[in-house]
Amino acid sequence: MDSNREGGRLITSTLTAASQTTPPSLVRELLHLAPGDKIGYVIDGGEVRLVNASEDRRDDPVVEGFLAFLARDLKTHPERISLIPESLLERAEALWARVDIDHDAPIEGAIEL
Repeated sequence: MDSNREGGRLITSTLTAASQTTPPSLVRELLHLAPGDKIGYVIDGGEVRLVNASEDRRDDPVVEGFLAFLARDLKTHPERISLIPESLLERAEALWARVDIDHDAPIEGAIEL
């Protein structure tokens, strides 16, 4: 690990003669990269940011941050895990009981997954 750069950590890897590199283990861990995953390069001005661009991932930083928060909280405070109260389940069932959904209907308009 090299010195700080603009307040963040600068981690390096070496580019081979074939213009290939191996992302450092900390980078692979932070991006949840596994063998076969795709790495995306987000170019913003003169900066390049790496992201996990695997097809099965949704790279929403808000969702990813929230899920990371939940994982940490569940690990450090397992006593907070409890069943969903029956009253909440009943309220949810009452809401969707009045909704008729045709799962075979075509989707119209633009969608983003």
